[in-house]
Amino acid sequence: MTGASAFAQADEEDEEETPPPAAVQDRVVVTGSLLRRDEFTSSSPIQVITAEAATLEGLIDTAEILQGASVAAGSTQINTQFGGFVIEGGVGVNTVSLRGLGSQRTLVVFNGRRLGPAGTQGQVGAVDLNVIPQSVVQRYEILKDGASSIYGSDALAGVINVITRRSIDRPELTVRGSVPFESGGANYSIDGAYGFNFDRGNITLSASYERFERLRRGDRDFLACGKDYMFDATTGERVDITALTPNAPGDIGNPICFNPFGNTFDAFGINLRGAGAALSSHYFVFDPDAAGKPGSGFIDGMRLIGNDNAQLGRWVVADLTGYREMEWNDPRTREADILPEVTRFSLYSTASFDVAGGELYGELLYNRRETKSRGIRQFFPRVMADHPFVENAFGPAMGNPFAGRPPVVQVAPGILVEEIDPIILVPSNQDTTVDYYYGVAGFTGDFGSDAGLLANWTYDVNVSYSRSDGSYDVTAINRNNVDDAARPGNQISHSFDAGGNIICTRADGSSCPVVNYLDPRVLRGDLTDEEFNFVFSSDKGTTIFEQTMVNALITGDVFELPAGPVGAAFGVQYREVSIDDTPGPLSISGTSWGRASAGRTAGTDRVWEAVAEVEVPIIRGVQLIEDLTFSGSIRYFDYQAFGSDYVYKLGANWQVNPLIRLRGTYGTSFRAPALFERFLADQTGFTAQSVDPCRNWGLSTNQTLRDNCAADGIPDDFNTSAPTFTTVRGGGSALTPETSDAMTFGFVFTPTELNLSVALDYFEIEVNDQITVLGASNILAACYGRPNFPNAFCDLIERNRDPASSTFLTLTRIQDDYVNINSQRTSGIDVTARYEHEFSFGRLVADFAGTWTFTDETDVFGGLDGFETNDFNGTIGDPDFVANSTLQFNRGDWTFSWFSRYVQRASNEDIVTAANPFTYLGRPNTLRKRHAETTIYHGASVRYQASDWQIIAGINNLFDEAPPAISSGAGSSRVGTAPIFGTQYDLRGRTGFVNVSRRF
Repeated sequence: MTGASAFAQADEEDEEETPPPAAVQDRVVVTGSLLRRDEFTSSSPIQVITAEAATLEGLIDTAEILQGASVAAGSTQINTQFGGFVIEGGVGVNTVSLRGLGSQRTLVVFNGRRLGPAGTQGQVGAVDLNVIPQSVVQRYEILKDGASSIYGSDALAGVINVITRRSIDRPELTVRGSVPFESGGANYSIDGAYGFNFDRGNITLSASYERFERLRRGDRDFLACGKDYMFDATTGERVDITALTPNAPGDIGNPICFNPFGNTFDAFGINLRGAGAALSSHYFVFDPDAAGKPGSGFIDGMRLIGNDNAQLGRWVVADLTGYREMEWNDPRTREADILPEVTRFSLYSTASFDVAGGELYGELLYNRRETKSRGIRQFFPRVMADHPFVENAFGPAMGNPFAGRPPVVQVAPGILVEEIDPIILVPSNQDTTVDYYYGVAGFTGDFGSDAGLLANWTYDVNVSYSRSDGSYDVTAINRNNVDDAARPGNQISHSFDAGGNIICTRADGSSCPVVNYLDPRVLRGDLTDEEFNFVFSSDKGTTIFEQTMVNALITGDVFELPAGPVGAAFGVQYREVSIDDTPGPLSISGTSWGRASAGRTAGTDRVWEAVAEVEVPIIRGVQLIEDLTFSGSIRYFDYQAFGSDYVYKLGANWQVNPLIRLRGTYGTSFRAPALFERFLADQTGFTAQSVDPCRNWGLSTNQTLRDNCAADGIPDDFNTSAPTFTTVRGGGSALTPETSDAMTFGFVFTPTELNLSVALDYFEIEVNDQITVLGASNILAACYGRPNFPNAFCDLIERNRDPASSTFLTLTRIQDDYVNINSQRTSGIDVTARYEHEFSFGRLVADFAGTWTFTDETDVFGGLDGFETNDFNGTIGDPDFVANSTLQFNRGDWTFSWFSRYVQRASNEDIVTAANPFTYLGRPNTLRKRHAETTIYHGASVRYQASDWQIIAGINNLFDEAPPAISSGAGSSRVGTAPIFGTQYDLRGRTGFVNVSRRF
């Protein structure tokens, strides 16, 4: 990785055989500017990552390269490890977020032109890095400040310009492999390129195939077992609950793995519920040696293991025996994907031809991505005591001793229950396919020396089009075929026929397969093909995103000043984008059991824009001012939906002397609401009732909360047995564009006699009117935590107001649409350095790039009483310092590299609200681990390069550094003990890589 202070110039392979006119000879356009320059040192900080440097580190994926850059690595990046989450772009998408401001605020351009987004489901809004084959890339230029005045919407955090190879002299073939020392997570690729060079032009053709194999939970110890990770605050002794499972004797005495469990049913008793308190649960687990006893209520193959008193907090010491015996480490959970299987195929072609007066050029890109995500989930339909399944297992139901309550059944001597929840582990799979098409055609040239005021000016006119055509196929549970008392509107029912056999009947009177959820075989997930095909359905949806652009630009020198020519550029752009996402029929109808419902998302937007840029040399060649240049740009835009406005940027570049350069920029940027933020059809999800601030509000010391909960008619000891409520997310009808202010100030030190360059750049970016969803917790807090109750936030909340209901006063729905919140602000320092030294026996090159973030603040409510600004800097997934370094030694045909990644310690102590120390399982004075240690990854490689071929071999994560372990409840999602939002950490472990290239 090369430092930001280096000159950006034309590479040898880009030079033409016939020199261009003298006025534009050796001039290039560099990221962040529209102007051609004889030489360039930007007033904006730029980091350049070459394809060669990435290859020496064994990086074969564009997403891995860009997400690992220091300007991005300090925040969570969306990649394939988020297969179990609802993310913008759908399963398998890879995006990049600079400065932690979000991928929708980072603009990715391809050879200086805007790429269209790609992905699946309704929330497509950012460029999917999967569509860019790393094999065609020459370098990546990362502009690290706002640039909407040059590039338009979305460039608030910065711009990534992917620059491809322009000519290929000889056929090439490259084979790569990256294989962990442990099983799972291997990557392979093969690519080839061919070029045709003519007297007046050239054509390049390239193709690549990439395969990324699955990494399963069971492939790594730190992913396989979700331990609590608890310690005695005084002695430091590990105090996790340990296993006593007779069915898995090898786990006895080890901390329990709190993975999703199945092979169980939970029988809800009435001993507490009849008095208005929470239910008492009685857990039965699979045990092949358990035999049913006449009159006892037990059934063959299932054994009662204990009770769980939810009213007392569930994890009470007296009730632990049952939990110790439950099968938390079902082998099927170990088969779930952490990294899914991905295959990608790409074709890319460029062409350029000299024609009268200029050059005709074009690009074509096709990419196909197939992602197969394999997961596991719990399925727990509720069965009432008078259901035939229950009668078949325990005997007929009887009357309830509490008047007005449902019938009960005896499941064991003295234990009467109203309902039973079987808990079954079932597949949760999704297959995603995205076909991406991108093309550009343009004409560029110069007006010639006889063009008057435009003499020797250049022009460029081009049209581009992109289309993402995606499909997603979800393995869904068809709620129409599930007899579930907790979800009314069932389309089937069960009863006994004349012979005492259970039968299934559809609403139209036709018969259907019987799937007995209390059968131990079914509880184990061992369904017949007929049963599986009845309960599960393939829910297929499609997503199309299109972008069309027309650009026209002229650039040249306006006039001459004593310090040099004044350069200027003027351009216009038209852009049209559209989205059309049609979810599967079960999602649209809301009949996918336990999953979000979704409607069709469709919309279009158009914008006309005009841009102007100028660079003025002020002073040159005087004492303490070797060169002083001012630059400025302005962009006017007129959106069909939002009207017109403008943004601008100013820059100064002061070369004090050959050693010292000062530079700085200030500019404004904007982001129009993404199509999904405006048009997203309502999508439902589920949130735990535990976020309700009015639960047991009598114990709170917050008088405002106490007053408001009481005013809403909620008792001070209110609690609930309902596990979740529905949250609904949709597009915002009154959204306005985001705006931002960005400032950078930099110092560049280049003592040429030392072959050293060091750049320090301070950055500060504030995004105003940021578009996001508030989240259920914020909406509840804004309703009940403010004196002016009720307020507009309360209108978004619904509760069950039926006094006769068993879930009276529980939350039932919160509307959580996209809105404009107040602001997000980030600031910090980027450090880049490069040192080179030529020895008699070889050449040494050292590179360093680091980002130290001072603040990462979000102000949701703009200073409303009772709401503080949240600073997430230094928390897990958002470390305050990250860095990359490379040490390279070249000797003849050999290159030796050592590379390192540094991730600063991160802690969630300040954002976790639970007391610390706290009481765990009845044990006071207990600590949970809420921090991630400083982590450093090292790697090494060696390259041998001959005239026609080269081979690179190396090892990443040389010392097999595992991700930091965090505890449950540490304020960050995790898989096993690894923080899943900590994308800075390596999940694959020690990995060997080989790269072999051949030119023919």
